[in-house]
Amino acid sequence: MDTLGLDSRRSMQAILQKPTRKENVSAGLDVLRRRGNPVQNEVVALNAALILQLAGVCEDLVEGFQGALAEIASTRPFDK
Repeated sequence: MDTLGLDSRRSMQAILQKPTRKENVSAGLDVLRRRGNPVQNEVVALNAALILQLAGVCEDLVEGFQGALAEIASTRPFDK
């Protein structure tokens, strides 16, 4: 994960399953609304990067991850 610039020393508490379905959906929407914390943003971006790579949209995981982070930083994901 060093290639992606992820910091493994960060608290995992930020990405643990929430107690209710409503809280889990809210956490996901927070990322799309640009209100997620850095760890949540990176987890969503990593998942998106894997899907993009499998779909042949990007050359490698790094390209997909960087592109996904850029999208998360914009308002486009929530607008869609």
